[in-house]
Amino acid sequence: MAISFALLVAHMSTLLFFVAFYLYFSSGSFEKGPNASLIKGLMACQGSKTCAFGVIENKPDAIKLASYLSERLPREEPIRMHWSGCAKGCGQHSVGDIGFVGTKVKINGEVKLAVDVFLGGEKVGTVPLDELHVYVERLLKEGAL
Repeated sequence: MAISFALLVAHMSTLLFFVAFYLYFSSGSFEKGPNASLIKGLMACQGSKTCAFGVIENKPDAIKLASYLSERLPREEPIRMHWSGCAKGCGQHSVGDIGFVGTKVKINGEVKLAVDVFLGGEKVGTVPLDELHVYVERLLKEGAL
């Protein structure tokens, strides 16, 4: 009895997550709202928060960019944005419409967190994270995707 109770308690957070997940998606709210088309296309690995290889946090960066772009450039069709926290590529950045790989860049003697940006699997630039939203917005306005 004590062992099964301990297992129940240990897995309770997982169970609650799946219940919340089911309720959220079954309500249909995922399909609606200004962020839906870009949030649907997101894929991100674990990032530096839980992976020793991760250079950037990744998931918060992905959500932040998708939210920014959804507000500035609303669109119906999703863009597959794939994020890898490091060069290992667990987020499959090369198969997304636009891919990001965590890295660092030195600008004016200061080291900044950055991403290598890929379009259709080809690297098109390296951009500091704090400038990424402007860079990607420009790519979209210019018709890169």
